[in-house]
Formats: sequence, structure tokens, C-alpha cells
Amino acid sequence: LGGGIHCIDGAEVRLLGRDVGVVSNRAQNGGGLALINCVFDWTNPASGAQFGISANDALATGGGILAIDGGMRFAGNGSASAVLSGNSAENGSGGGIFASGTQINADGLALLANRAGFEGGGMLLTNQGFLILGRYAIAGNTAGADGGAREDHRQREQRRGIDQPEHEPADDGCQGEVGADRAVDAAGQDDQ
Repeated sequence: LGGGIHCIDGAEVRLLGRDVGVVSNRAQNGGGLALINCVFDWTNPASGAQFGISANDALATGGGILAIDGGMRFAGNGSASAVLSGNSAENGSGGGIFASGTQINADGLALLANRAGFEGGGMLLTNQGFLILGRYAIAGNTAGADGGAREDHRQREQRRGIDQPEHEPADDGCQGEVGADRAVDAAGQDDQ
């Protein structure tokens, strides 16, 4: 578990500031990071930063991040976003992120060109996970079975639109994809 970082039992992982990277790691699950009952916080990535969570490989699940029963926060800085790109889950799900029972709060997140052999090239959210999206870009993700970005049909999710997204979200071709079908404001009203 966790080719780059393995966090367990209530510990915390914080990535702060410019030029932070978890790059080119490999594991059975959680190629970049494996977070089991942990808190993960990526705050203020700088514009023009050189790294991110990229080019990590999991043989099974969670190419960039495998998160089970914890919380994750991605907080961008103006025009900069936390970038997960080029990660893969070769024989499983969640190329960028696989999150089970995890609350994700993302305002400034980019899931770009990740891939999964099965489901959720960008992200797979399952098992009572909860996703709140602010500024985001989801583009170029691929999956062998179901969609580039996928939420389990049992999920509770809140999505809120923004006036000027960093990039236009891409429709990765699956029903229930994150960021491509509709936006809902904080009061739960459909923006469309």
C-alpha cells in the first residue's frame, strides 16, 4: 500500500505550498498515496508549480490516491489547483482517486489524463463517500468499463457551480460523472 506515502490510524498528511510532488511511485494499491482512516490536506499549490500527484501506478486500485474512511481537502490558490495527472490503476478502479467512505472537499482540483482498467479513470467515489466540488477541471480521463470520472449510484453528493471554472469540465462519457452532467448550487437548486 502507498508507493509514495502510506498513512494509517488517524494520522495526517499535509502538502503545503509550491513544488510539492508525489511522482512516479508504484504499489499494489495507492500508487502515490494510501490513506487509511487518515486526514489529507493539500493547501495553496502555487501557480506554475512543478509537481503534483502524477505518473503514479497502482496494479489494482487508486493510481494517484487510495483513501478509505477518512477525509481529504484540496484548497487551490487563486488560479492554481491541486493537480492529479497521468496516474493509473491498471487492473482496477480510480485512476486518479479511489475514495471509499471518505469525505472530499475540493475547491481547486484538477483531474487530468488519469486512467483505470475498470471504473473511474479520474475518480471513483463509493461506500457512503461525500464529494463537495468548487473550482475544478476534469478532463481526458479514461476507464475500461465505466466513465472517466464516476460516482457510485448510492452516493450523496453536493456540487456547486462557479462563474468561471479554471477549465471547462469534460464529459467523459458516463452517466453520473463528476462535473459534466449538471451543477447544483449550495442550496441544492439546479443551475440549469
